[in-house]
Amino acid sequence: MTISKRERTANSESDWNSPKLVYAISKLSVDMESRYKDTTPDNTESQPKEIDDNKERYPSPCDTIEKIKKGEVDNPSTSSQTSISTPAKKRKIKDSDKIPLQKKLALAIGAAPLALPLVTATVFITLFLLDVVLLEPKYSSLVLLLGRSFDAVSDPLVGFLVNKTQRKGNTLKYWMGFAIPFLLLAYFMLWVVPMKNGENQIGILCYYLSIYILLQIAFTIYGVPYAALIMFQTNDQRERDIATAFRMTAEIVFAILGIGVVGGIVSDTLDSDSVCDDSGDVNDDWLKKAERKYMIAGGAICALVLFSGLVTFLGTNERSDITIPSSKISTAKATKRVLKHTPYIYLMASYFCMYLSVTITQGNLQLYFKYHLDKVDHFTYAMVVLLVCIGVGIPVWQAVMLKLGKKSTAYIGVLILIPCYAVLGAVPSDTSVVIVYATCAVAGFAIGSAYLIPWSMLPDVIDNYTVENSERNESIFFGFFVFFNKFAAGAGLGVSLAVLEIAGYDNEACEQPDAVQNALRLLCSPGPAALVLLYAFFVFMYPITDKKCKENKEVLKQRILRERYGADFHRYVNRSFEFDNEAIETF
Repeated sequence: MTISKRERTANSESDWNSPKLVYAISKLSVDMESRYKDTTPDNTESQPKEIDDNKERYPSPCDTIEKIKKGEVDNPSTSSQTSISTPAKKRKIKDSDKIPLQKKLALAIGAAPLALPLVTATVFITLFLLDVVLLEPKYSSLVLLLGRSFDAVSDPLVGFLVNKTQRKGNTLKYWMGFAIPFLLLAYFMLWVVPMKNGENQIGILCYYLSIYILLQIAFTIYGVPYAALIMFQTNDQRERDIATAFRMTAEIVFAILGIGVVGGIVSDTLDSDSVCDDSGDVNDDWLKKAERKYMIAGGAICALVLFSGLVTFLGTNERSDITIPSSKISTAKATKRVLKHTPYIYLMASYFCMYLSVTITQGNLQLYFKYHLDKVDHFTYAMVVLLVCIGVGIPVWQAVMLKLGKKSTAYIGVLILIPCYAVLGAVPSDTSVVIVYATCAVAGFAIGSAYLIPWSMLPDVIDNYTVENSERNESIFFGFFVFFNKFAAGAGLGVSLAVLEIAGYDNEACEQPDAVQNALRLLCSPGPAALVLLYAFFVFMYPITDKKCKENKEVLKQRILRERYGADFHRYVNRSFEFDNEAIETF
């Protein structure tokens, strides 16, 4: 079938003379002829079935015209009069851009090697170092601060390496698989006491600092490619947001699982009456029992991490047809350009403040329950309530975000979270357990927005950067984002231990002075509340609105069309012919 024959068919009626339709048909004709040439056998008479299959797979443009006339396909010349920059009606996502449910689940399960060790270490490491290892608060703070500070080198470095080794295929997945053995080794050794409790403080400091640095490196090698993996699953932003919500929900589920597993195993070591002997000193039998329990808990978490890592490694693949333009400049210049991108600066600042607030609260909540509320036996249940409400809140916040926008959703979360911090600072030591659980439930629901919003904003920042610089550098963006995530956790715990050291915390005593209780109230109420207000300020300064996000999507869509149609695209756009998005996708 020749071009002229298609043009005669298209011109048979006056409303089929649209230059836009003629252009689309001519382009489609060239594509179809090349495909027929490549796929049709030499002996067409002997293999009619294959020819019919090819025609069914690559329909004739004239057949498409007939479908348009019958109403089966919209007429691009009459179905829409909006320009390419005008938001189109809600469209159906192409099958190639849909992420299958099983792959979404495999991606979500991949959050376990990060969530399980990170959350359990954040929640239990403070009490473990102070009351089981008997490491002084100043040395414990050095372990956490220096270990996290090492990420200032490891996170960007891993981001650079991932960016440089990025190829079509499963590069990111292989990075993740490489990290799993080191992650398992470092996490298990974190709960091993290398020498007699409380003796040789410098030796214990060196041991835990080395293990902690190895753990952070393993987190980085796994976390940076995992965070970028969603970008290589689909080109559709809505599908990416849904996959991100799956991932955030999975993180909360695994956090709950981790707290439940570790808390359930070590729960009988949290009884204050069994810690001290008759002389008021720490009981040696209790210390040995606590060491054994924490090692068992560490082994259980390692088993879960290994299983989930295998599921993600075997159940995910990177789409080779998603091309991410690589940087044409050096890594140093690309990093400098990324760190100067204004939306990224405000996003990182907001995320750092919120995550620091949550980490400070989580890291000191166990001590708060033990020494201020005298309800340490309720701590595990309170944490489960908190995390369950975070998990329940994420789908709700996802729906609110799609309805009201990301910035408005962040403000609503702040308005709910601030009163919860006020309650933690105001309640007396003999307060009712019901009030404590209710506060944890409401706070968890509000924190769900803080987990979801920054990670949903990050792809928008990358798209904005791509529009301005014609390059993406995903690994650099995610590398620094993961760095600020982990640095906030380490900084929060390190600062908390430094405050406890100043307040006079004695890890070999069974009772703590009033100054320590006041310090714990400070660390669980006004300090985190101030950081939440800073988070709201940086979200307010964040310049990418929902309207700007849509405009960036349209610009990137035009670039895709330009790459597909080359000079023909420029010629027709310069003539001001309007392209209908749905018609272009149909053809």
